[in-house]
Amino acid sequence: MDNRHGLSRNIPADVKRTVRQRDGFGCVVCGKAIYDYEHFDPEFADATQHDPAGIVLLCISCHGKKTRGFLSKQTIAAARQSPNRTELKDIWRRLLANAFDPVRSKWIRASFIEIAKKLDPLDALVLEKLQDGADGQLKPSSRDYVSTALGVPSVEVMLSFENLKALGLIWHQPHEVHHPMLTDKGRVFLAAAQA
Repeated sequence: MDNRHGLSRNIPADVKRTVRQRDGFGCVVCGKAIYDYEHFDPEFADATQHDPAGIVLLCISCHGKKTRGFLSKQTIAAARQSPNRTELKDIWRRLLANAFDPVRSKWIRASFIEIAKKLDPLDALVLEKLQDGADGQLKPSSRDYVSTALGVPSVEVMLSFENLKALGLIWHQPHEVHHPMLTDKGRVFLAAAQA
């Protein structure tokens, strides 16, 4: 159905290609590889042309957040520029590719898709850095090692630790919250998301 300016919903192939390449072939917010094209600036109803600058890739979940007003135009534009979403996209791509690989598909579990949906971009980076110290020997602490390696404040790393623990990917002794280690589930999840 056309909008009030007579613009068709059919986006030309060259515009789609430009948007896909610019947005890294995944949702600009969460990195999921299953997406749709979304006019966000201006909204489709107000668009007079299919301008790649005003179109982004959004998954159904993030599109719903945008529609309900939980994601603003500014947030979407910032997410499109964020280098952190690359890691989430890589995880999604590898999970999907491995799901179709006859040799690797045995490592893919439906729960891993749900886990990937709940990861923030920084969580994915933190999880991969924790893999560097799979034996629990990151110094001076896992928190400080990851904070330094990624160049992010330690408080952000701790928030990622909390999310990763809630997802069952890491654990720690009660008195050692700064020294989490990968769980078996975390190791298998990372193995399933390897190239």
